[in-house]
Amino acid sequence: VCVRPSCNEFESTDASTTVDVVQRFQASDAVGIYLRVENLLDDADIVGRQPYGARPNKVRTGTLGFHVSL
Repeated sequence: VCVRPSCNEFESTDASTTVDVVQRFQASDAVGIYLRVENLLDDADIVGRQPYGARPNKVRTGTLGFHVSL
């Protein structure tokens, strides 16, 4: 992606794909558990160059939680 009509390699970014997964498990009628992993493959990419230089994508992160219905 270029930010101007004519840009060089330091002003553009390459295409990238990020894999995120979410799994939910219903433990009972009132309790559920979930697991979310973002950037599962932990690929490092530059997602932007403006403003002030290269910006990396989000690193692999995970969330484990539960929800309760009262």
